Amino acid sequence: MLETTAGYIDLWGEVAGGDYESPQEHTTEVEMEGTTVRVVDLDTLIRLKRAAGRPRDYEAIAELEALRDVQSGNSTG
Repeated sequence: MLETTAGYIDLWGEVAGGDYESPQEHTTEVEMEGTTVRVVDLDTLIRLKRAAGRPRDYEAIAELEALRDVQSGNSTG
């Protein structure tokens, strides 16, 4: 995990449950501080974090699911 002035960035050298190429179809380009980067969509990120099975990933899944619900208009609060 890399800490930047914009927040934390989780850089993966490998992807649990598959190879690096397969999730690329589930990515989008975003601009971060003048640089264009490719990031996975929320559904894919949640799936990859479950597959990785690290404690910090499990902690983030509930937050990511809540964010996905807000973005899709399915928030309950």
